[in-house]
Amino acid sequence: MNFINRYGKYSFIILIVLLFSTSVVGQKIKIKEAGIEFILPNKLWNLTLQDQQNQIFIHQYKREEIISNGFQVIPNLAIIVEPVPDSMNVIEFSLLKRMSVPFSVLETFISTDDNSPIQFENAIAYKGIYEDKQEIEHTILLVHLINDLKGIQFIIDITSGLYQETEDELLEIIGSIRKSGK
Repeated sequence: MNFINRYGKYSFIILIVLLFSTSVVGQKIKIKEAGIEFILPNKLWNLTLQDQQNQIFIHQYKREEIISNGFQVIPNLAIIVEPVPDSMNVIEFSLLKRMSVPFSVLETFISTDDNSPIQFENAIAYKGIYEDKQEIEHTILLVHLINDLKGIQFIIDITSGLYQETEDELLEIIGSIRKSGK
């Protein structure tokens, strides 16, 4: 109350608005062809590619660079959407897609797990690692889900040395995946 007495109630209201507006800076992204949406937690992410090849849609986002040990690291998010037969379930879809993206699985998540970062019911998520051609280890978060006869992959990639620094931000992305309103 001392703040209100000293600076007036309008200053207090402005302070509250600023506090709430700076914490809600995420970008809500709708992937129309998949019937889903998610939130990029800050303005550091930008759409860099949107492409369609036959019935496959690709959306790529890149985060602003992070400088680490003199190297420029740019975290990536790719979203791939493709039709799946109505007989295919998310486990079959995931097995099919995992064969084309070799990595060592560290953790697996589903929505019913305690403390799972994903909430989407028809999804499986993985945290894994792989080495690139320069023998730099990367950590990936990979989510496979099915919605409205669309198989959807979220692939988030960052060098392992910076994963801890960005983990909350990356988990927030996959935790925000939802069906979008039509």
